[in-house]
Amino acid sequence: MIDTDIMYTQNSKKSFTAYKLKGRLLAIMTVIGTVGFILFMTQFYSTDRQPKIEFSLASELGKGLYIEGTAAPTVSNKQKKDIYAIVFDAGSTGSRVHVYKFQTSPDKPLELLHETFEEVKPGLSSYAADPLKAAYSLEGMVNTCVKEIPKDLQASTPIILKATAGLRLLQEGQADNILNEVTAYLKKFPFRLVDNGIGIMDGVDEGVFSWITVNFMLGLLSDSGHPAPALDLGGGSTQITFVPTKQETLNNLPSEFMKTVNLFRHEYKLYTHSYLGFGLMSARFTLTGGDKHKDDSPGSFYLTSVCIPPGYMGNYTHSGNVYQLRGTSSSQFSYEECDKEMKKLIVDQIRPVAELSGNDLYLFSYFFDRAVEANLIDKSGGVISTGNFKEAAVKAFKSPNVKMPFQALDLTYIYSLLHDGYNISDSTQIHLKKKINAVEVSWGLGAAFQLLAQVGLVR
Repeated sequence: MIDTDIMYTQNSKKSFTAYKLKGRLLAIMTVIGTVGFILFMTQFYSTDRQPKIEFSLASELGKGLYIEGTAAPTVSNKQKKDIYAIVFDAGSTGSRVHVYKFQTSPDKPLELLHETFEEVKPGLSSYAADPLKAAYSLEGMVNTCVKEIPKDLQASTPIILKATAGLRLLQEGQADNILNEVTAYLKKFPFRLVDNGIGIMDGVDEGVFSWITVNFMLGLLSDSGHPAPALDLGGGSTQITFVPTKQETLNNLPSEFMKTVNLFRHEYKLYTHSYLGFGLMSARFTLTGGDKHKDDSPGSFYLTSVCIPPGYMGNYTHSGNVYQLRGTSSSQFSYEECDKEMKKLIVDQIRPVAELSGNDLYLFSYFFDRAVEANLIDKSGGVISTGNFKEAAVKAFKSPNVKMPFQALDLTYIYSLLHDGYNISDSTQIHLKKKINAVEVSWGLGAAFQLLAQVGLVR
């Protein structure tokens, strides 16, 4: 009996020792697994925890535009092949579609052959009360896609729809209802709807993709080119993106303003930020007092501003609601009074960027549209200085036009945003573009490159 007890005790000690050993092994394996997972994730994130967009781009602005090293594995070495990408830009004031046609061949990279562009107004956010109608507002553009893309390539053509500030500003649940109807509608068509292909785009991505589009098409994403700053002014938000070169900028930069992007075998540390609520349509609404009446019935009050010409009275539509807009008194309608209101809105809200002064800047969207309306440039684009926006604003106050009630306000806002917000000098050269090489300047092409990477056509 004693021998048996001794044997039992010894076996128990062995079992306990083995148990402890197994526990230690399990703990070690857990640590190794955790470390391995962290190392795996760092392949997709930079040290500042900002996501990278990882594909290589090249630009050869001769015959066309090219992406480096992107031949699809299914392409025969003896054949060329056309591929397409569809990008829907659901903006705050309208929806747009970009149909990009590319060509692969064995002896050169992917070539951008053509863009088909189409737009409709109003934007999806205007249909907050009727989500199904929002989806069917895209019908004409989707039919254009069907017409443009050969039937045998439609099933392999990737498609995305990304909404911007208009849907970001809707009440909770309204944007989801619209996007659910849009998803169901687009699934009726033969195109390849990718994972997470329909949704609201982050404002930072909007800025980065626009910067990619501008600099790719200018041929500045190369060893010899220094990328240009790109500034976008939409309806609900405005974006600024550039490569900072001065230590002063970097020293005062919040971490959330930096994003690392790998392009053209180069790593770019970008300064990029999106100011939600500072797009032109949002600014109009705020400056005329609309933000003070968000919970009131649109018919119970009227909007006005010292920036609206005297004698004006009419309807004003914002986010699907119709408001009464009235002009100010003759004594109040002046550039100086309007400029004071702009400074109240912009100063302390828009971060100054001293190093942009003196550099060539590329501006588009409403920057371009308002410059055309003020006869600062023609519809083909042009180069002006920041101070020209102020000159045009002062002129608009001296010669008020009730047929264009927002002209003085818009021009004053643009100048204040650039000068009082970003601290860009009056003499700084501004390139205003709507198209470069017959392709729309927007975030669409930058997003198309990522879309092609997502489905394995670029790397």
